[in-house]
Amino acid sequence: MKHLVVYCSAQEAPRLVEALVGRAVSVVACGSEYSAAVTTAGELYMWGRGNYGRLGIGTSDDLSVPTHVSFQRVVMCVADEGKTVERLG
Repeated sequence: MKHLVVYCSAQEAPRLVEALVGRAVSVVACGSEYSAAVTTAGELYMWGRGNYGRLGIGTSDDLSVPTHVSFQRVVMCVADEGKTVERLG
């Protein structure tokens, strides 16, 4: 199995995200404040600065490792510098 290597703007070089090893990640979005990963099974993982509840975990806590975000249904997921992840539906 190939390991996921994620490049984020805050890093000088690509690095392995240990918390996602063993998960089949299909999409990764990285920004200066937070990052998101979606697995092929449709699971959403978020990490980074959580102010204003932007990580979707129900708190404003900062997370240093990818954390599973529970939801019933996602219509659209947006991650961009200065914007939050939207859970619709």
